[in-house]
Parts: sequence; structure tokens; C-alpha cells
Amino acid sequence: MFGSGLLFLFLSQVITGVFLAMYYVPSADHAHTTVAYITKEVTGGSFLRSIHAYGSSAIIIVLLLHLMQTFLYGSYKGRRELVWVAGCILLTLMLGMAFTGYVVVAVMLWWRLEDPSLLGFRRAEHNISEAVALPCSV
Repeated sequence: MFGSGLLFLFLSQVITGVFLAMYYVPSADHAHTTVAYITKEVTGGSFLRSIHAYGSSAIIIVLLLHLMQTFLYGSYKGRRELVWVAGCILLTLMLGMAFTGYVVVAVMLWWRLEDPSLLGFRRAEHNISEAVALPCSV
């Protein structure tokens, strides 16, 4: 039940992502400008961004529901152990893609009123490297 929903949401993400990638420029200088262009100038751009944004949240929720259903029903036992391992790998990849997408959006919102050169991947990499460099107190 949740597997077919995941397939639909994944295809939705791929299709909207391809259309958004046609206009998006992933550079620190042009990221915010191209997102504004997609939202305000491209026909249906705001709708596509909304579908892509809400779809990313929905796919994570349905993915976790699918994981719980599989675990509770014991569908991973027996001959399906390899399928379970493949699913865990796909889960890791999906969570990684969701994290990187959310980081870009969060950085764009955080630095919206600041210097536009701080937007994009360069600032996200800087924030991640600062977080990794923090000392852990145990």
C-alpha cells in the first residue's frame, strides 16, 4: 500500500525536479535570483516549487510509514532479507537527498536579507563544516 504511494511521490519528485532544474542555477551568486525567477516569472513555477516542496515532506512521511509497516508485519524475514537490505540503502539515500534539499532551502531563508553572495551551496558547506568542527563534550 505505501510502496505504490512511494513510487508515485518519487516520480512526482523526479518530474518536478527536472522541470525546476531547467531554470535553476546552483551558484552562490545566482541561486536566490533564479528561485525568484522560477517563482515569479516562469508559468506554473510557483506551483511546481510547491509540489516539489510538499512532495519532499510527504515522501519522507510515507517512507517512514512503509518502514514501520514492513517491520511490524515481519515482511523482511526469510527470503526477503536482501530486499530489506536494499530498502535500507534506499532509505539512507532518500534521507540524504532530503537533508541536502532542506539545507539549501534553510540557508536561503536564513540569509534572505543578508548578502546574496552567502546564499547557496558555499554557505551550506560552511555551516556543515562548522558543525562538524564543534567539539563534543561527553
